[in-house]
Amino acid sequence: MSFAQRLAKKADEFEARKKAEEQKRDAEEAAKIHAWAAKELDLIKDQCDKASEKGLYGISIAAHMYIARRLANADLAKRLLLQNLKGLGFSKILVPDFSHSSTILRIEISWKDVSRVSRISPEPPAKRLKGHTGTCQVCEERGSMVVLVPCGHVLCRDCRDSQAKRNQNCPFCRQHVTCATDGLFFN
Repeated sequence: MSFAQRLAKKADEFEARKKAEEQKRDAEEAAKIHAWAAKELDLIKDQCDKASEKGLYGISIAAHMYIARRLANADLAKRLLLQNLKGLGFSKILVPDFSHSSTILRIEISWKDVSRVSRISPEPPAKRLKGHTGTCQVCEERGSMVVLVPCGHVLCRDCRDSQAKRNQNCPFCRQHVTCATDGLFFN
């Protein structure tokens, strides 16, 4: 190794250590921000509980922001707090413009238009995706295609359903079929 190569290697190692240290500090601060957001969310929930006990359907909150020291985490505190608030199901969350120099974030929250009926019935079943349609090599009709596993042969959904009732073998290669896809999809 030449002298210049050794110098370049040392400089590369220094840069790698410096980058690793920065990433470690970013991660440590991100962990602090997550802890701050959880604590702030608990305070906001307490304030909402007290307001609802007084017959109110919304409040205006002054959240004390975590001021990130690391540029990589500049907006993380605000984004995390708002994401957590959205997950609570409020009917309205307003956040006026926030300047990064401010330590207070004003948030207006409302639960006035929230449905009071809980969903007891299960969600309706998801609509079945059909995927690619093509001409089936078994029945020679156009239909929604599926792929047999593990052989990979393709046939229409109707032929697969009727074939599965008779036996678990592929109609092309007679290999045992463990399952079939819900459709044939292309990017």
